[in-house]
Amino acid sequence: KDEDSRKIRTWKNLFLPFSLTRGIFTFLIQHEEGSLPTHKEKIDSQVNRLDHVVINTNDPEGLISLYRDTYGIRLALDQTVEKWGGRMLFFRLNHTTLEIIGKEDNKEPQDSLWGLAWVVKDIKATYDRLISEDLEVSEVIDGRKPNTLVSTVKSHTCNIPTLLIQHL
Repeated sequence: KDEDSRKIRTWKNLFLPFSLTRGIFTFLIQHEEGSLPTHKEKIDSQVNRLDHVVINTNDPEGLISLYRDTYGIRLALDQTVEKWGGRMLFFRLNHTTLEIIGKEDNKEPQDSLWGLAWVVKDIKATYDRLISEDLEVSEVIDGRKPNTLVSTVKSHTCNIPTLLIQHL
């Protein structure tokens, strides 16, 4: 129940076993009724949504089988870019990308969460706000993707690499 609007939002969830998810903590949500309340105040320095999740794998083909064939998530791009770390898989799910970095080896297949990227409306305002709150944040630079600006949050992230991104 939302305390401000008093509206109720309900959903069902299912936690998947690590044996199915290859080591990634995963749960599924099915929304039943209600929706997220809108923010009363829009702040340009806030995080707006998740942009992408970065996952490392030593078994790209097995991961494709799970994410595309079992989960039904669209594989939008499969390419090898050595300077970025090897085989890159990009799955699209609604407005979020699952970015997979594949480096094959002879070990047991395993995937691991590597990082998160969050969309902001005004990255310079977000940078200034986080610095004022004593977080360690890298300078804003051009992103790899054309027409983006990025900054890395280096503290208060529970050791999860965290990127802020503004799409221009």
